[in-house]
Amino acid sequence: MFKVFKNALVYRMARAIDNLTEDELRELIPQVAFTPCSSHDSSRTGWLMNDGQPAMFTHGNNILLVAVKETRDVPTSVLNTHVAAKRAKLEEVQGRKLRRTEVAQIKDEVFQELLPRAFSKKCITQVWIDVDNALITIDTASARTAENILALLRKTLGSLPVVPIATKTPAELVMTEWLKDSSTVPAKISLSDKIRRANLFHTLTEGGEVRFNKEDDLASDEAVAILLEQGRIVSSLGLHVDTEYGLDFEIDHCCAIKKIQFGEAFLSHNDDCGSGDEEGDALSREYADFILMVDELRSTYGIIFEAMGGLHE
Repeated sequence: MFKVFKNALVYRMARAIDNLTEDELRELIPQVAFTPCSSHDSSRTGWLMNDGQPAMFTHGNNILLVAVKETRDVPTSVLNTHVAAKRAKLEEVQGRKLRRTEVAQIKDEVFQELLPRAFSKKCITQVWIDVDNALITIDTASARTAENILALLRKTLGSLPVVPIATKTPAELVMTEWLKDSSTVPAKISLSDKIRRANLFHTLTEGGEVRFNKEDDLASDEAVAILLEQGRIVSSLGLHVDTEYGLDFEIDHCCAIKKIQFGEAFLSHNDDCGSGDEEGDALSREYADFILMVDELRSTYGIIFEAMGGLHE
């Protein structure tokens, strides 16, 4: 069920949610449980269930939920081919060109005809709710996916006032200063050796983003220094945070954390977790990894956000 997060889009709850507890969620989640698409559904989203129970972990006031989205789609090329054939046949019979609205109607009809034969694709998205700190972290790099998951959680709870996190000092200004002058980087933060990546943009022009990748030594690259001197701003940067096990990732100007890489010691820490039962051992390992991940990400958030002046209330 659980895998350590690869991304972290973080949202802040504007107020306390009364029914955001383990007991309440176990009652509410089955009402919006995932069910597969019917033959005429293009998509369905719901919470993952295991043997009739919500697939969830709890550790103190930390809650892990798993959402499932199934989509059924007809390839554009296939749809267009069938639409063109049906359109040509109707135009021949009626002896005239079809109007735009008529073509649109044909497209809808053909889509519904082909949908039952479409292949389905499932996407799993994990959600970590930190009740104590009023934070919700979604394991995705897509803001659209995150919004869909938040909508599902809002539907489950009845109300969910959340906003994307924002730091008191804009993240792009802090990261620009770090890249300009390494002495300004806090003690527990450094440029990542695993994710040597930076994107620089100009505030006065549209586009023109310059990207530096792993082949570049960002700290000493002359081109980086020149661009920063010209007024370029860092929009994303690969960082290493000195937590208990060490964490590497790329963070952007919206504080979206992507490409997370946990240290080797973290990945092997729970190797001996288990008692002999294969299925039980796998679940125990996943739960132990979840607890470990919560501690690592909490530490990371504290270090990073404090370095950027803290979070806006």
